[in-house]
Amino acid sequence: KSLCIKTLDIMQMRGLNDHLQGGIFRYCTDREWTIPHFEKMLYDQAMALWTYSLAYRVIGKESYKAMAHKIIKCVHECFEKDGLFITGLDADTDHEEGSSYLWDYNELRKTLTSEEFGQFCEGYQFESSDSFHGRIHLIKKEDLLLNNIEDKLLSVRKKRNQPSRDERILCGMNALLAIAMIHAGR
Repeated sequence: KSLCIKTLDIMQMRGLNDHLQGGIFRYCTDREWTIPHFEKMLYDQAMALWTYSLAYRVIGKESYKAMAHKIIKCVHECFEKDGLFITGLDADTDHEEGSSYLWDYNELRKTLTSEEFGQFCEGYQFESSDSFHGRIHLIKKEDLLLNNIEDKLLSVRKKRNQPSRDERILCGMNALLAIAMIHAGR
């Protein structure tokens, strides 16, 4: 049980989670779970939603409920098409992996007020690596509620070029998501 909880917490706090929009990336490329492969697949969202919904029901940890809500938000914002859901979002934007998700330190300072930036620094560590060419991928260090700040950054991020979408609608993936949404509703 404790290994499962630890894994759910790592997935929620580290690089696999899209902290601003919700949802999870396909996988991380390092052992510390900091560097994601920025692709988002519908079946990963469905399985994560199912898992976090069940974990909340069994364990009662509020952050698991919040994670489930953010996954649902991501699914509706990123995957919904004509009442169904597309297969996935590419890792690349303009031929650069993760470029729409990465930040420059000065961009963060410019976007947020001094007070917001201070609060943001309490909750996030800025993971910069050679993989990102000096740009920052956001990773939580504290599970603080920073919804207004995160929403502000997301509104900036949405103005950037976005990853291409795999527009196929597959019955199996939509059925898996439907089951996950039923569990989340419970």
